[in-house]
Amino acid sequence: MFGEVLKFSTEFWDWSQCDGVLGMGYPALSHFNTSTVFQNMIHQHVLSQPIFSFYLNRKYSHPDGELLLGETNPSHYVGEFTYVNVTRKKYWQFKMDRIQTERNTFCSEGCQAIVDTGFSTIAGPPQAITALKREIGFNDRVECREIPDLPHIIFVIGGTTFRLTGQDYVRKVTGDLCILTLQNIDPFNDNGIEWILGNVFIRRYYTVFDMGKDRVGFAMADN
Repeated sequence: MFGEVLKFSTEFWDWSQCDGVLGMGYPALSHFNTSTVFQNMIHQHVLSQPIFSFYLNRKYSHPDGELLLGETNPSHYVGEFTYVNVTRKKYWQFKMDRIQTERNTFCSEGCQAIVDTGFSTIAGPPQAITALKREIGFNDRVECREIPDLPHIIFVIGGTTFRLTGQDYVRKVTGDLCILTLQNIDPFNDNGIEWILGNVFIRRYYTVFDMGKDRVGFAMADN
């Protein structure tokens, strides 16, 4: 079953490279609490496994990627996956252990996060993002030549360290224009979500969404 959009603003499509949006979350995220396209695939037994996985190229100049239904693609990741259980079946929500930098620790007692392919940046509480930007030494625009020297941001998930360097969390827009991909977000009051790991994170870490076992897995992307 599909819902058809009859009227929408064209402003989004004027600059977007995509042709549409397909929700891949849980039915609870639907306004009508109906089965999703992916769940229908599971019910019809057309998938080898009830999973889907994402690979995104780290090169912004070649922003290609791969959505694989029912499988993972070993040619796009190295090592083993670290899995964490979904804590609430709405978004792909899980408990993150903490976030570390050289000077700061955030989410020190664990906090709720989601991984979301529909979100381009890393988002967190305003106070934490402000502290991160202060440590990085830039607010939004970054001196491109400084990228190799920027501090690393470490996400500890399921006891495993996932590191982002300046090359990961700074986007080079033009030859001399680079911007931070960190932004403020107010906590989702009904879900307790404090952090969103968007495509900035997924470009670095191949991500598998397992609806059969209600878990999310991350492995180093091979790009």
